[in-house]
Amino acid sequence: MKTLLVIETWLVNILETLVKVCIVLMTLGVFSQVILRTVFKMTFLPIEDILPYSFSITTFTGSALLFREKGHIAITFLADALPGIGGKIVGFIAETLTLFFLGFVLVVGTEFMIAGKYQFSPLLKIPLFYIFTVVPLFAFASLVFLLNRYLPDLKRR
Repeated sequence: MKTLLVIETWLVNILETLVKVCIVLMTLGVFSQVILRTVFKMTFLPIEDILPYSFSITTFTGSALLFREKGHIAITFLADALPGIGGKIVGFIAETLTLFFLGFVLVVGTEFMIAGKYQFSPLLKIPLFYIFTVVPLFAFASLVFLLNRYLPDLKRR
């Protein structure tokens, strides 16, 4: 259990740093593009590569961080409608299905990431492997966050 907490701490630091860096890149990139286009009637093409990748990285890392805080939108009408143990069972089934889905995303995302080493961004020629790394990182971090949240509950029962 302590190992998962250490891993979670590392992951949170990595993900929060990625989110901060990408948001700064997007802010500066969009601002500079607006200035360049309106004032100088030109553009800086490498920013066209950086912005969508920063957006994707921010989306995936932010989603993983939301799993940690249980901040995702959830449809809970069925669990809320069932009294007592029934609602808990539905919640447990939903969380279990989420774990399986994240495991699937981890496997497929890893394959996707590996395939990205043969693809390059159009302008900067960055191997997309580096960009696609965020998909399995998101899935792994989300799994760790969910396990850290639910393993103590299972041990108490």
